[in-house]
Amino acid sequence: MLNRSSAALASAPSLLGYALRGAAASEMLYGGVRLQHLAAAPPPLRRQQPETLPPPADSSGEAAAEGLRDGEGDGWRLLPVNIGARARAAAVRLRADDCRRRLIAQRVCAAAAAPLVFPAPPVKQSGEGHGRRGAAYFHPPSAKLSLFTRPVDCGSHTAAVDTRPAGVGVYHPRAWRPLQMLKPMPHNWSPTLRSSGVRGPNMQLMQERLDGKGFGWKRKSRSLWQQDIDTAGFRPKRFF
Repeated sequence: MLNRSSAALASAPSLLGYALRGAAASEMLYGGVRLQHLAAAPPPLRRQQPETLPPPADSSGEAAAEGLRDGEGDGWRLLPVNIGARARAAAVRLRADDCRRRLIAQRVCAAAAAPLVFPAPPVKQSGEGHGRRGAAYFHPPSAKLSLFTRPVDCGSHTAAVDTRPAGVGVYHPRAWRPLQMLKPMPHNWSPTLRSSGVRGPNMQLMQERLDGKGFGWKRKSRSLWQQDIDTAGFRPKRFF
């Protein structure tokens, strides 16, 4: 800031008729004393792309020296740091699985010489791999199932009317919907953090019991958030 203002002072056309030196401008700025060298200039910022850093589990960087699998920690690296660790692990796993499915769909569609659709269309030729597939693979989808199985019941006029146009990916029963929730919300429980968990209105952990020994309804009603008039007082039971 001060350097900028002194430079502006030096570059401005002065009333003296000649250019004022930067040192003299700073001297005028600091009130007649040369203090501009005592105040240290802020150190230069060094910027580094986070992708070039070693992954956080590796911070010393042995894996890079050993030449482990490239792109191993990229799922962790390219997700926002804002998210709690457990949700981030789930999101990384889910997103990696989705990318895998997309690559498989791309390979299948390229092999079939068809335009790319996702999720991948079922492979027509059932060859050696059909033993591992489940029975649901060979059955018609649930949209095709009907109570009316006789040809009299399902006439051609009924079959011609189709509300949901075929070939539109939105109506596909297994169409991909965004499964990820990327929120800057931290996870509120982990086994390493003590006394972590969901807390009730009285800042008491939801899973922990406030009812100690004895005093049935009195001690229980102390920990209740809302009380029922019929149950709050003493209610005569069997051995009243």
